[in-house]
Amino acid sequence: MSPAYPKPSTKRRTLGEQSRAQVSSIRPMVELRDDYRCVVSMTEWGKTNPCTSGLTMQHRVGRGAGGSALFDGPAYLIAMCQHHNTLETSSADFAAVCLDNGWKLPRNRVDVVAATVPVRYWDGWYLLESGSCLRWRISDTEAARLMAAAGA
Repeated sequence: MSPAYPKPSTKRRTLGEQSRAQVSSIRPMVELRDDYRCVVSMTEWGKTNPCTSGLTMQHRVGRGAGGSALFDGPAYLIAMCQHHNTLETSSADFAAVCLDNGWKLPRNRVDVVAATVPVRYWDGWYLLESGSCLRWRISDTEAARLMAAAGA
C-alpha cells in the first residue's frame, strides 16, 4: 500500500536553480519598486545609450564577484534592460558607471551590505530595503557619504 502523500524529492537544487526560483518569486515586487523600467533609462547614460530590449533582473553582486543565491534579496536586485545588463559585463566604461551609480557593488568587499549602498534612479538617490521591496529617498550629500564609505 502506497502512502497517501507524495514522497519528497531527494534531489537537492543547485545554487543556480535556487537563485532562479528566488529571483522569479520577487521579480514582480522589484519591477514594481523600479516602476517597471530600467534604472538606467532617464539618466544621463540612458539618454545617450537608450534601452533597446526587455527588462531583466540585474544582480548588484555579479556571479564572478561571489554572487550566489545568498544575494538574491530585494536590495541586491534592480530592474535593468537586457541591453544594459549585457553592457555591464562587456564595457569597462559602463561597468564604472554602474559602480558610480550603485547599480553594481564593489568587488572583493565582503563587508559591504547592499542596503547601505545607495542606488541612483532617474529622480535621485535611494536606499533599497533588504527585507522588502521598498526604497527610501536620500539626499545627494548622504548618497556621496555612503558611496565613499562603500569604496565606490
